[in-house]
Amino acid sequence: MPKLLGSLAYKTHFANFQGTKEDLKAEMSGESGVKHFYEGADMDVCSEAIRLIASDSVDDQGRGASLMFHLDGAGSAITSGFLHLLHPGHYGLVNSPTRAPFQNDGLLNVSSAQRKTARDRAATWFSETVDLSSDTLGKVFRWEALLREVFEICGFEDYPTLDQFLWTLSTEPAPDSDDRLRKAVSEIELENTQIRRAAETKARHLIKNNLGSLSAVQLSELFTLINTCKAGKGVGYVRFSPAFVGHNANQLIDNLDETNEWIEKLWTTADEDISTLLSHLWTKGLAGAGQSFPSAILYLRNPEEYAVWTSNLEKALYSVLSGTPAKFKTGFNYLQYCKGVRQLREKENFPPEMHDFVLSLLISKKKSDSEQATSEFAGFSGDAFKFLSDLERNNSVSWFGDNKQRYEQTVSQPIRALLADLSKDFATPRDPELETSPKKCLARINRNTFGNKEAAPYNTFLWFAFFRKQFSRTTDGQLFVIISPDRLKYGLCFGEDAGEVRGTLVQTVRNQELLVESVLNSLKSAGFEFRSGEDIKSLRQAEINSVADFASFVQATAFELRRKLSPQEVVERGVSLKNDIAEDFQLLYPLLRMATPDVSPGEVVKLQEATDDNETEKITIGQLAEKTHLEEGFFEKLDLCLKDKRQLIFVGPPGTGKTFVAKQYANYLAQYGGDVRTVQFHPSYAYEDFIEGLRPVPSKTGAATFEVEAGIFKRLCDDARASPKSTYVLLIDEINRGNIPRIFGELMFLLEHRDEKTELPYSKKPFSIPKNVVVLGTMNSSDRSIALMDLALRRRFHFMQMEPRKEVLLAWIEENHKPKSVAEIFDRLNVSLRDAGVEEDRLVGHAHFMSVHLDEDFMSLIWEATIMPLLKEYFFAEPEKLKQFELEQFMSATGLTATFDEEEPEDVDGLDTEDNQ
Repeated sequence: MPKLLGSLAYKTHFANFQGTKEDLKAEMSGESGVKHFYEGADMDVCSEAIRLIASDSVDDQGRGASLMFHLDGAGSAITSGFLHLLHPGHYGLVNSPTRAPFQNDGLLNVSSAQRKTARDRAATWFSETVDLSSDTLGKVFRWEALLREVFEICGFEDYPTLDQFLWTLSTEPAPDSDDRLRKAVSEIELENTQIRRAAETKARHLIKNNLGSLSAVQLSELFTLINTCKAGKGVGYVRFSPAFVGHNANQLIDNLDETNEWIEKLWTTADEDISTLLSHLWTKGLAGAGQSFPSAILYLRNPEEYAVWTSNLEKALYSVLSGTPAKFKTGFNYLQYCKGVRQLREKENFPPEMHDFVLSLLISKKKSDSEQATSEFAGFSGDAFKFLSDLERNNSVSWFGDNKQRYEQTVSQPIRALLADLSKDFATPRDPELETSPKKCLARINRNTFGNKEAAPYNTFLWFAFFRKQFSRTTDGQLFVIISPDRLKYGLCFGEDAGEVRGTLVQTVRNQELLVESVLNSLKSAGFEFRSGEDIKSLRQAEINSVADFASFVQATAFELRRKLSPQEVVERGVSLKNDIAEDFQLLYPLLRMATPDVSPGEVVKLQEATDDNETEKITIGQLAEKTHLEEGFFEKLDLCLKDKRQLIFVGPPGTGKTFVAKQYANYLAQYGGDVRTVQFHPSYAYEDFIEGLRPVPSKTGAATFEVEAGIFKRLCDDARASPKSTYVLLIDEINRGNIPRIFGELMFLLEHRDEKTELPYSKKPFSIPKNVVVLGTMNSSDRSIALMDLALRRRFHFMQMEPRKEVLLAWIEENHKPKSVAEIFDRLNVSLRDAGVEEDRLVGHAHFMSVHLDEDFMSLIWEATIMPLLKEYFFAEPEKLKQFELEQFMSATGLTATFDEEEPEDVDGLDTEDNQ
């Protein structure tokens, strides 16, 4: 394309270049060391070629194709592209994927003689007066003849469908595909299969019993069932996440009527019409559907025939089968994918419930073959530096090919592992807005030679850098690591293109002298090397003895603070190198934050304090799961929900641990310098308590005057705004007991639109909710006021169901050495309540029994003082049902007993009474 259009036109159109031809030549010379500039093809000839191709005359089409093919940079792909564009019913696309099945080793097994026959047949399309060049006939029209033959024999609907068919035949699987497939299948667990099968059965019943009329709650339940699988020690809801959660799920729920209409069509349409139906759906569009939603409905309809389709699963499939992932969402492509999944299942005989599990393992295993160390940095060996030194002397494609495995083992895998570990241990916890994707952070060993065959094809160094996602790498400060033949260096740099953020840093240094002095002292004490210059390649040592010196230093066009290690030092440090770099990045990060508009001194001070060795241990999802006896997948799902909406409500019957779990999760969210504040709503709680209101204040004359006083939520937002990289959480207990529309006021709008502002009624000041504020709530599902909860507010929250769970009680019992029979009593109680007509939302929660004081007497006390009063309310109109639930009669009827040890229970934390609700 650059040869055809010319370098200037190509860069201007596709790379947003602004400048003259001379500017571009200078830039390209600076990038590659060698000028390599294309003037472009003759556009008059190009226009004439297109005019001829557009003609209805086949002879003119041939003449135009011959003209186009011989233009510099055109070739068969562009020539056939114009033929197809202007005559879509007669010509297809000729490119590497569509030619591949017709080659000697192609899957269509076309012989040389057959390809020659196709060439001869193509020649008959044109009259003898057409001077068609031999290469145009052989490299364009011969393939067009083969495409036309397959098109007619197979009866494809159009050439794009044929193109997709050939695309899926164009590659062979990797040599180790059978071994990887068998290994993936061997990791299937019976428990995981059973959990998925049970959830899918419930999902099918839900669809069948409510076909075309699913409510929003039922549709949400359907998504949860589709995502149910084994996770950690129990059940999780992450099978296809982020599909069926978050924004896409909400879009489907918001368009409930249309979603129900499509579910009914997908469930009832005849198999032979499914391809057409899907193509119509994807052409028309259903917000939030994508590939996964319609394919999941079809899979539930017939798991033996259909499979769930996502781009990642399709990539995995074609890593072990011949073919290439589809370029477009069409019914034909989906059925091809399903056919491939059936091939795998027939080959290795595994159940349909596990097709996505096997495929997920395939793609992760394939990746890990070349990136085995990405999750565990073990240090650099001396051969890493020797390899780069050898490459410096032998920089050629042939030498690198012979030493590629050595490169992978000594340089590529260790630096990828270092990037992965620093991302996990430093970058993401410190600032989620730091870019950590290897595709964007990690350099390639291959050089861009701009077509110059004499230029060295490989870099002799490798690096990665963390930068903020709102900027590009070159326009932001970079926390970098670079390894070269004679050293490894790391630190913080601002390049010549980072003028905007560097200007912000200069302003902060000028305006915050005391803060700058504190930061500078910590950096100088740590022994960093300060270097500055006109560009990043010509930096020199800078002497920094005062804040004034530092103010001049940051005004340089480019500068860096770095450490430089010799190969021997790097090898000796081994795995501890990762910790050394992480600690130094912690020291350097406050300087990067100072290059942010409106950064508060308090935030930078907090960041400095966070580098102390005495910093408290961070809470992990694993620790959350252990403390609450819930699965890690439960909290991973909460994290996914908050990525979509920053509001979440825990809902369930009394005694399911909602408040306890919400508090633990809030502390986890706010652990990096944030705060958690709690409020309980009640009928008399008002907007003036929550946002702001007038409060009487005595005046000097003794008369009362009124001043505007901020409420708990406004104060939280003000604090969060001053520390934007920390998470602030408001926990609203029993949220549905308050008059929510009156309490929230304009928050109804602001919760959904965090970038917007509105004027508050008392102070008349603009107000917005910062993005780092999270609102968590709890509500009892047994409270009928839920049904009356404002629908506009419900749309702005995600709801996480907390159900009575025997397995949670069992885990607590095992940890606290209590009789397992208590869990059986609890389980049988809820079974009996269901039989007596009690709704799910009114069952007894497991937390009622989770007391460290639990013994025989305390069990009787729980039953008499907690369980029976609850049941009296439930059976108020049916007192005859109550007698069967008295403790003695219930135990006798069920044949259950609870035998307690006589020893005193251990002093361990449980769920106290306040947190049980």
